[in-house]
Amino acid sequence: MPFDPLELATGPTVVPDTPQKRAVVLDLLERARQNSAMHTPGTAAFSLKVSFNSVGKGSRNSGYGELEETWLNGQTWRWSARLGDYSQLRIFYEGEAYDDKPHGHMPLRLQMVRNSVFWPVLGNFSSALLRMATAKWEGTDLACILISGAVPGSETGTTQAAHDRPARGRFRACRAGTVGRAAGEVRARS
Repeated sequence: MPFDPLELATGPTVVPDTPQKRAVVLDLLERARQNSAMHTPGTAAFSLKVSFNSVGKGSRNSGYGELEETWLNGQTWRWSARLGDYSQLRIFYEGEAYDDKPHGHMPLRLQMVRNSVFWPVLGNFSSALLRMATAKWEGTDLACILISGAVPGSETGTTQAAHDRPARGRFRACRAGTVGRAAGEVRARS
C-alpha cells in the first residue's frame, strides 16, 4: 500500500483476542459513533462548511467541491452541495423536505464525503476483524481501530496472522478527541 501522509496509524497492530478486550473495542466504537452523531434529536444548532477536491481520470464529477449544512433542529435545516458541474439544495422545514433536484442522482464522491462527515462510524462491527494501533495527532496519543470483514469460521473474527501484520488499509476510528475516516479527520464534539 502506498504511503499516505494523512494516515495516522502505520505501525504494528494488536488484535483484541479475548471477549473482554473485544468488548472494550466495540464499546469504544459505539462511543465514537454517539459522539459523532450530528443528526440526532436534541443536537445543538450548528453551521458547517466542508471544502474538498475530488481527483480522478475520466470522472465527470471531479474537481473542487463544497458541502454546507445549517442545522436548527431535527425538523428544520438546510443542506447544499456542489461538485464539478453538479449542485443540489435541500431544505427541511417543519419536517417537510424541499429539494431543487427531486429526481436524479447525487455523484458517488459527494455521497462519500457526506457520509464521512455526518456518519463517520457506521456499521455493525460485532463480527468484524478488529485491530488496534497507536498514533499521535497534534501531540495527542490516539488508539486507532482498523475494521475488516469477518474471518470465516472464526467466532471472534481473529486469526494469529492478524497479530503479526503491520497496519494496512484505512483506520475507521481513532479515539482521543477525534474520529478518523478516509483521507482526513473529523473532530468529535465533546
